[in-house]
Amino acid sequence: MELIKDAITPFHEQTVGFAGERVDTRGYLDLRTLLGIGDKSREIRVRFILVEANTSYNALLGRPCLNAFGAIVSTPHLAMKFPSECGEICTVRADQKTARQCYIASLKATTYRKERRPEAILVDLDPRTNTDDRIQPQGEIKPFVLGKNAEQTTNKGADLTPVEENNLTTLPRSNNQLFVWSASDMLGIHPSVITHKLSIFREARPIVQKKIRLGTEKRVAVQKEVDKLVKAGFIWEITYTTWLANVVMVKKANGQWRMCVDFIDLNKACPKDNYPLPSIDRLVDGASGHTVLSFLDAYFGYNQIPMYAPDRDNTAFITEQANYCYEVMPFGLKNAGATYQRLMDKIFHNQIGRCMEVYVDDMVVRSCSHQQHLKDLTEVFHQLKQYGLRLNPSKCTFGVSVGKFLGFMLTNRGIQANPDKCRAILEMRSPTKLKEVQCLVGCLTALSRFIPKLFDHIKPILKNMKKHVPRHWDDQCEAAFSAIKNILTNPPIMSRPTEGFDLQLYLSASSHSNLAGGRRTILSGGESSIGPTNSGKTTLPVLSKPPSSIKGQHLADFAAELPPPAEPSVWNLNVDGSSDKRGGGAGIVLEEPNGLLVEQAISFTFQLSNNQAEYEALISGLLFAAELGIEHLECRMDSQLVVGHINGTFQVKDNHLLRYYHKVSDLIKVFATFKITYVPRAQNFRADLLSKLTHARGNSQLTSVIKTMLEQPLLETCSTSVIPSKVDWRQDIIQLVIQQEQGTLLTFYIYRR
Repeated sequence: MELIKDAITPFHEQTVGFAGERVDTRGYLDLRTLLGIGDKSREIRVRFILVEANTSYNALLGRPCLNAFGAIVSTPHLAMKFPSECGEICTVRADQKTARQCYIASLKATTYRKERRPEAILVDLDPRTNTDDRIQPQGEIKPFVLGKNAEQTTNKGADLTPVEENNLTTLPRSNNQLFVWSASDMLGIHPSVITHKLSIFREARPIVQKKIRLGTEKRVAVQKEVDKLVKAGFIWEITYTTWLANVVMVKKANGQWRMCVDFIDLNKACPKDNYPLPSIDRLVDGASGHTVLSFLDAYFGYNQIPMYAPDRDNTAFITEQANYCYEVMPFGLKNAGATYQRLMDKIFHNQIGRCMEVYVDDMVVRSCSHQQHLKDLTEVFHQLKQYGLRLNPSKCTFGVSVGKFLGFMLTNRGIQANPDKCRAILEMRSPTKLKEVQCLVGCLTALSRFIPKLFDHIKPILKNMKKHVPRHWDDQCEAAFSAIKNILTNPPIMSRPTEGFDLQLYLSASSHSNLAGGRRTILSGGESSIGPTNSGKTTLPVLSKPPSSIKGQHLADFAAELPPPAEPSVWNLNVDGSSDKRGGGAGIVLEEPNGLLVEQAISFTFQLSNNQAEYEALISGLLFAAELGIEHLECRMDSQLVVGHINGTFQVKDNHLLRYYHKVSDLIKVFATFKITYVPRAQNFRADLLSKLTHARGNSQLTSVIKTMLEQPLLETCSTSVIPSKVDWRQDIIQLVIQQEQGTLLTFYIYRR
């Protein structure tokens, strides 16, 4: 129907079909709907919900819409009657031939096209989708015998002293019951500790997927995996099923097959568990800068958590021989990652953040000395033994100094850039297509903390990332790409500030903005700084504090402290206000001639019209500029009415807007020079976006936009000061009343014209 995407409002709820099935929605939009032709018609605004449906109709009118029109439908006559705006009864008749064609088209069977599942869904199913970011020790390691057989081994660091090697070998051997070499040896987590519940919607209709035929190689791999799961007690045969899913075989990097179950229909019927996963930046910062590291990995971690007993039948899947269901939590369920993270937080509640870091089933034990590391490992082993969690010895490594964790290299000096990611960029050829340029920018963003002034380096590349640009790669882009490659040949090492030591702050100046802040960096010379620069350095005694984000209010404070220029500079102010059913908001963009931007987003908690919102935005911008001490200001806004009021081309007729006009006139007198001009909305898009930003949900705290809230209009309440007169005219009347009550004879003088 060629709908504009910007007009579609996101709407993530599901609708229920005629057969009880749940259908995902893409959003909703309001359209002007017209019934009838010419004078015998009526038009109202109708809200439509967009769904992905393969039908012969473009739109369906529900009962709320028909009630709004006041329409009555007659199915046998294929007609509908409704009153027009003037009160006349209008009739709309359908074409029987067209209705018959639509009915026949809806009965035709459509070919099933299997949609490719996006990566975002896989991340929701399992946070460990990217296997490159898993834990992996670096450097030389060597195995040592852990169990009774010579094949039952685990790994340890090769650069340990004999005493350290003996201690790190003895401790795991004394706790060898925590390591298993087969799934049948696992005890599993007790159901009283945790179970995985599906919490299926009550109105959800069970779906039985049609069986998919597999090739010979895949059938053999499925049967082998099923026998292994049955022997381990993870699955058992089921005869009567309500939910039934197919088996999907995925080939690993080593050439082997991994059996997965397509729970896509079951996952749609379950709500999302929004249990918070730990921040990757916090985990990497906490695990870096330690002398000794030990990497632990759970053996089939997901399968160690039992399924909630009433939900086991819902995990049924189909094979060539029989149908099976899981007794343990399988891979592929919607909230499996959240359940596992909840278990890890419960087991290692006292250890996380102090001596270890955990992300789902990846565990890192870190210590500053070998003696402390033995104590930390003993404490971790005690928790594992208490809850019955078992480890995979082939993926555990003890006593190393360098390792990969969540895509970063951890060393005793700090955090290093992932050499695999750096090598991928160094070996990447110059892109020519837009998708290749976007891929390059995504790779550079992943290494942004290791590339100083990344935005300045890739500015030529970002300018060419537009569809209408004839060439997406030119000589300037090639020079910027070469400069980035030179930086990645020897990237800096990031380290966190050490408490008790002086922090050296290195300031850099540029023609666009002067900001200082960020993460401490160890340079090649062994010095410490917050950001590597090429300009002069000034060492300042600063108290060491954890790194914090640059807030929008810091930008405003910084702008207020800028030294006055030699010549008077004119600041540019762009404002915009908006108001709708969800609320009102204002966007303010204040720009200095040198390019410094200060942005502010204001949300209104009171009801107001669009013109009032424009005035509120203008008043807020003027107050903001006055607070910064700006003397010369040029304002731009896309409200032709407000600009006309201020410039005198339009007359202010509304009494309420007249009060706003006087308020703006008083504020303009604060500035030495002031000018306001009208610009189209396309040239004021930044302020317009900020005014609508206040309606968004879940705004991040790491932003450079100042966000405020107004609970009442900025107009000051008009008040008058009344000074009471010293002579009260009522005293004479009161005195007469008192004399009459006392019986005093009153003398009245009557005058005649």
